[in-house]
Amino acid sequence: MHYQTKKKIGRYIGIMLAFVILSYTAFEMKDFARGPQIVIDYPANGATVNAGLISIKGTADHVSSIQVNGGDLFTDTLGHFKKDILLSPGYNVIEVRARDKFGRQIERKLELVAEANSPHAPVAGLPTSIRSY
Repeated sequence: MHYQTKKKIGRYIGIMLAFVILSYTAFEMKDFARGPQIVIDYPANGATVNAGLISIKGTADHVSSIQVNGGDLFTDTLGHFKKDILLSPGYNVIEVRARDKFGRQIERKLELVAEANSPHAPVAGLPTSIRSY
């Protein structure tokens, strides 16, 4: 082979290698650029609820850990989470925090008002044999 041909092949290989490295770097940086995301699907922020026990449902993307009111929580493979929370009558604040693999953190606060149940009314979601006193 001629020297010029070897030189051209070396350039093409170098350009392809640089393209592969830059593409991989851009692919890995998308998670860093986006950061952790939390979407709370239910209940709506500021909602008034009748029950003492409710389920917080939502989705978390690009997270390595998630907590609800300081307790660890797990997500399914699609990032969905569900946590049952017992509310006190009146104003309640629920904190959902997530951290990504780069250490960045996001927090969502859910503010709810729970209407006081009568002393002998069943708590929503529990069997009628278990009552709130």
